[in-house]
Parts: sequence; C-alpha cells; structure tokens
Amino acid sequence: MAASAALRRLDLRDSAALFETHGAEEIRGLERQVRAEIERKKEELRQMVGERYRDLIEAADTISQMCRCAEGLVDAVRATDRYCARLRQAGLAAARTPRAQQQ
Repeated sequence: MAASAALRRLDLRDSAALFETHGAEEIRGLERQVRAEIERKKEELRQMVGERYRDLIEAADTISQMCRCAEGLVDAVRATDRYCARLRQAGLAAARTPRAQQQ
C-alpha cells in the first residue's frame, strides 16, 4: 500500500523529470511497482466483470422465469374465461327450458 501511495504522488507521465530526480535502480523499482499495480488493477477488473456477468445471467434467468409464469397466468385466465362462458351458456339454456321439463 505504501508503494501505491508513493506512486500516486509521482508524476509518472514526465519521464525526463523522473530520470532527473531518480537513479536507474529507482526507476527500475518504480517500473516494477507500476507493473504490479497494473496487474492488480487487471485482476480487479476481471473480477468485477465476472461479477457483473453473473448478475446479468441471473437477471436473464429471472426474466425468463417471469415470462413463463406470466404465460401460465394468461393460460389460467383464458381457461377461467372459457369455463365462465360455458357456465353462462348452461345457465341461459336452463332458463329457456320450461320449468315443467326441469322437474
């Protein structure tokens, strides 16, 4: 962590200034630190992307389940509507028949 803080304080974009203020061994040490920091950041990014990808897959699975559930609900409502229509037709047919025939 101390190396990372030191790296943040340095202006690594100005190579001429680095070579003026630091020796060759210090520059090599800085290079190793920068490369190590780059690798840590790459790994963090890979992990973050992996987590987001898993979240995306989970969301897609949930949406698919919701779609199947909604389709089942629509089918149930249609079946209920057909059943109610048959009951209404049976009730109308029963109302049309004379009472003497019903007994």
